[in-house]
Amino acid sequence: MKSNEKNKKLNIVFISVISIIIVAIIILLAVAVSSSLKPDTETSTSPSADSSGDEEEDIFDANDVISREDPVIMTVDMFPVYFSEFNYFYYISASEVIAELDYSEDSTQEEIEALIKDLIANGKDGKSFEEIIFERAKTYSSKYAVYKDSYISEGYLLNETYQLYLMSNFMTAENREELDEINQELLEKYGVVRNEYINILVYNDAISSYRQILIDNAEYSDEELKKTYDDMKDQFSYIGVRMIMLGSEDEQLAEQLKKQLDSGYDSEQLVMEYSVSPSKDSNKGLLEGNIDDFADEEIKNWLKTAKLNESVIVKRDDYIYIAKYENDGSFENRKEEVKEYKAVYDFDTDIDRKIESGEIEILMDEEVVKKLELPLFLKDYAE
Repeated sequence: MKSNEKNKKLNIVFISVISIIIVAIIILLAVAVSSSLKPDTETSTSPSADSSGDEEEDIFDANDVISREDPVIMTVDMFPVYFSEFNYFYYISASEVIAELDYSEDSTQEEIEALIKDLIANGKDGKSFEEIIFERAKTYSSKYAVYKDSYISEGYLLNETYQLYLMSNFMTAENREELDEINQELLEKYGVVRNEYINILVYNDAISSYRQILIDNAEYSDEELKKTYDDMKDQFSYIGVRMIMLGSEDEQLAEQLKKQLDSGYDSEQLVMEYSVSPSKDSNKGLLEGNIDDFADEEIKNWLKTAKLNESVIVKRDDYIYIAKYENDGSFENRKEEVKEYKAVYDFDTDIDRKIESGEIEILMDEEVVKKLELPLFLKDYAE
């Protein structure tokens, strides 16, 4: 039973990793690259006319590829997983295992560092730290390979436009020093260099596309979806409230917008047109969670008795909020999300079954496995 629960948690984590990983990493790299990105300037790729020719010019190409050995570390039904790909999931797994350590908000930095050092030195549950992250990385890499294989074998094409965007715009550098800085940061945090990382992002994009194909093609009865909803009720029963934020002087506009909300007007459109919230572009004004998760006491108390699609105006010193109760977390209001989850979860679970039964054969190259090292971002914690 505990094994099943563990597999279920790993499946949920893998679904989340593939869905959100691009967004989380793009935010990180945008910050890292922004300091080095400069306006485009004209550069010459040939020596000037008056050059004596005595010195060779070092021509820099922002799309230069760093060539390094990238052997196959494992095969999944003969489909290769390269060292860079496995190492990437090895680093991700290490980050996750560290994040799962038992510490609280009140823990000091020294206490947290002590926990990390102890885990790296002594492992957990009879396994070394390296064994723990290796097994998790192997699980992620296996599913990654099956998704890649399925996507390619069914004739879908990689998004070349996205690949060119990454290469030409997102991760550009104006000189080799900046490119080296980008590569060093990627090596420290993800164990890969720029071109390897771009390949992984492109395949993750393909995996996201394939997941959407699975969702679109999935057919379930209401009874099947309801069972999944009931089994995972804590995950799906959260509520949704749409918030429009106005200035404190906009009382008349607030009354007008409330009437529009109550009459069924598109709340997301109203948010984008009128809300002054700085986060509206990312969340469209939608806040989700349990009732107790809402910080504003007046809204929290209102939600305890509010009916679905009701709205309320809440006035504060600096702002006015119009809140609409849009989703009560019921099965009917979460059915599409349950379908999305179940389609991917069933595919992942089938991969687990095939691996355990030997229907999918996984072979590791033990010599290449020996090349794995403790992630660079944890070196300082190793004694």
